[in-house]
Amino acid sequence: MKSWFNLCGQGAWLCGRGVLRLGLWTLWLALGLLLAFEVWIATAHELAVPGFVLRELEARLAVSHVQVKFGSAHFDPAGRILVEDLRVFLPAFNEPVIHTSSAYFEIDPWALAAGRFEPRSLHLTGVSLAIPAMLSTTGRAEEIVRDLDTTLRLGENELIIDHLTARVAGIAVSVRGAVHLTPQPATKVEPLPIADYLSGHYPELCRQLLRVSGRLAVLDQPQLELELTPSNTRGALATVTVLARSLKLESPVALTASGLRLTTRFPLQGKDPVMSPLTLTIEDLRLPGGVTVAEVRARLRGSFKPDVYTYNPQEVLLSASRLSAQGFTLTNLVSRLKPGPLPQLSGDVVAEAAGLPLAVRGSTDLASGTANVRFDGALSPALQQPLGEALHRDLRPFVLLATPLVLSADATFAAGWKFSRATGRFRTGHIDAYHVPIDGGHAEFEFDGRNFIARHAFAQLGENFAQGSFFNDFATGEHRFLLEGRLRPLVIGPWFGKWWPGFFKDYEFPVAPPDANVDVKGNWHGGRRNTVFVYADSIAPVIHGVKFDHARTLMFIRPNFFDGLEVFVTQGSGSARGTFARQVEFSTLDLISLDLNFDATLPIDIPGRIFGPVVAEVLAPYWFAHPPAVNLLMHFDGPASPDGAHQLASITATSLGAFTFHDFPLSNLSFHAKVHDDEIILDRVEVGFAGGISTGSARVWGTGAQRRLGFDYVLRNASLGQAVSTLETFTAKKHGQPPPAPGKFVKDKASVKLNLAVSAEGLYDDPFSYKGSGNASLAGETLGEVNMLGLLSELLSFTSLRFTSALASFKVDGPKLDFTQINLTGANSAIDAHGNYNLDKHELDFTARINPFQESTFLPTALVGAVLTPFTTVLEVKLTGQLEKPSWAFVNGPTNFLRNLVKPTTPAAPAPALPPPPASKR
Repeated sequence: MKSWFNLCGQGAWLCGRGVLRLGLWTLWLALGLLLAFEVWIATAHELAVPGFVLRELEARLAVSHVQVKFGSAHFDPAGRILVEDLRVFLPAFNEPVIHTSSAYFEIDPWALAAGRFEPRSLHLTGVSLAIPAMLSTTGRAEEIVRDLDTTLRLGENELIIDHLTARVAGIAVSVRGAVHLTPQPATKVEPLPIADYLSGHYPELCRQLLRVSGRLAVLDQPQLELELTPSNTRGALATVTVLARSLKLESPVALTASGLRLTTRFPLQGKDPVMSPLTLTIEDLRLPGGVTVAEVRARLRGSFKPDVYTYNPQEVLLSASRLSAQGFTLTNLVSRLKPGPLPQLSGDVVAEAAGLPLAVRGSTDLASGTANVRFDGALSPALQQPLGEALHRDLRPFVLLATPLVLSADATFAAGWKFSRATGRFRTGHIDAYHVPIDGGHAEFEFDGRNFIARHAFAQLGENFAQGSFFNDFATGEHRFLLEGRLRPLVIGPWFGKWWPGFFKDYEFPVAPPDANVDVKGNWHGGRRNTVFVYADSIAPVIHGVKFDHARTLMFIRPNFFDGLEVFVTQGSGSARGTFARQVEFSTLDLISLDLNFDATLPIDIPGRIFGPVVAEVLAPYWFAHPPAVNLLMHFDGPASPDGAHQLASITATSLGAFTFHDFPLSNLSFHAKVHDDEIILDRVEVGFAGGISTGSARVWGTGAQRRLGFDYVLRNASLGQAVSTLETFTAKKHGQPPPAPGKFVKDKASVKLNLAVSAEGLYDDPFSYKGSGNASLAGETLGEVNMLGLLSELLSFTSLRFTSALASFKVDGPKLDFTQINLTGANSAIDAHGNYNLDKHELDFTARINPFQESTFLPTALVGAVLTPFTTVLEVKLTGQLEKPSWAFVNGPTNFLRNLVKPTTPAAPAPALPPPPASKR
């Protein structure tokens, strides 16, 4: 039994050994055959493409509805297929859509050994893509892609592009990356992925290429780089880089740019828009309106529509090193912009202008050239010149900045970037406002390119300040100020021309500028049209050299017309209130007219010092020890008046104390005077003279040596001695002589009272030319002490003749006073006299008759007087000679004495009635 098992084992071992040797020899034979086959393949250059490969290729292309024609096909012993002159047709088009010089397929050899065609990579050279006529914008088939060279590989559900270079519509394009391939339903014959993609997307691909080429046609020497990342839903996400030498657009915005680089990322497929970032750098950008921007870097966030290849930016972050526009230069720009939609744009910009920061916010329509802008920042004085050029108006003659102006403004630009309107507020330091230096100020303003309006304005000019509003028309020069504050008028003189300082040069404010409220309306180019309403209130002003305690005025002023609607001044206890109007010739400032209406209790010389010689000449005849209460109503025509120089005045005055009129001493005056050129009429005059009261009127008229004076006065209860002394002193002064020493004529000036009525007319400067009449009365206990009676007393040497009153009527006839009747009476006697007195020579020529006891009421005395009447002829005395030293003689000597005694007595003729005083001319 055991040997049986051994025998079986040996037999099995021999069988196994034989089988093993057979297998080894078979393997070695196969390897030898394979080696020989490999040697054959290695030594062969090309082989015919196996028929099953061509049939499968055609079948798979047919599944994708793609037809291929080629000139030749070669099989590489290494397992690669080379196809030359490859033309691809699609069912919808008659012309080939793709032409390839050569297509180099790398296939899977194991799949090929199994009888399947499985390409692993494809290398294409000399490829051109044509847009069929039905898709072309010209209606003809056009070559859109040429010189394409690419290497493609198939991955798992994706097409890998190792490299792709081409020229698309003349644009250099390079692509790398991968595209996701949508899995197809399982079929008996699987389509080729590339052919299937072309068949399904070629029309869309053509449209995209047309759109892209149209977008890029505006670029000079563009380059397009794409990096594709596969996407399950969008085919691929493309990271795009576009480089270009320059760019030129006509719409939606006319611009040119150079040195462009654009980077973005977007999906290749899909209809829904997606958010896509875009980064753009530009070396130099030129925009409408002369705007240039350097070193631009922009990052855009927007919406991309893959189906139409349009990009709708929603936000732009932009920076630039420099922006220049119409003479302005901004540096270090940072901006956030929001297009919505283009060509409309909004956003904000932060930058520097002339080294100062600023911020701009607004919106614009780049196509129409309109904008609304908000500006906040500081403007350097260096910006005034370009600002004027942009506005087509040089603002520097009107406003010249010395320090930056802090501005916050809203501006509007109309179509074509034409400035329309600006509103805002500003604050500034030192500024020259039409030659008026302003230390600082601020205002709210509006400006439309022509009209400038400033509201709530404030300006500081040293210790002067003003606040209010301002309007200026830059086209016509029309302007208006409405200001209040404290202001010395001369500070703003350059705004008005030479007439302003010509009027206000004599107004000084040493303590403080006056509180003022001013309304100025005028024209910078023609001062004649300027008008000013000004209200001013000042402490301690000096007006024409006259210092006042307080002054207040409301005036309407034009360059040649000054209307003081209200004037009020105080000086000590005195004051003046009224109005005035002054008109001058515009070019020479010569006086045309002057009107005054004042009530004043100031010294009478002040109006003349303020209003000039024309007023001073009218008031010169008057002098008051104490300021009178005066009403002045005056009108003067100056040398520039068409009617020549004239003057009209009405003066009403009341004063207490000493007063002179043409140096004639008076007191306690109350009068009304009217002046018409050289004529002065004083009516309703009441004045103190020699201790009495004089009432009446006077008239002065004529000129030079022919100037005349007429007067009609009544004097009551005056001192005779004081009156005579005053007249002698005045006469001596008029002749340039010293006042005469008191003579014997008056020993007791206060004891004799004088009542006088006189009317006369003559040459003003000749006291001996007057003619007229009058009457007088004297009363006083010491009337007998008058020199004339004193001589009689010495002659008669008895004391019973006492005279207490005298009446006289006289005529004024040049240097002679003709006394037609003089009656002196006393308690027990009377004197009748007549004669004349020569004022020039001081000579007497009087005849007097003495009647002792004639006026006595005591019966015995009266009887004695009647008995002695015949003897009165003996007492008729003749007075001649000088008033200071008269000579006398009896009219009847001793030889006539008896004749007079026996001569019958005849009653004396009655004294002639006193003629009425001549009325003064009116």
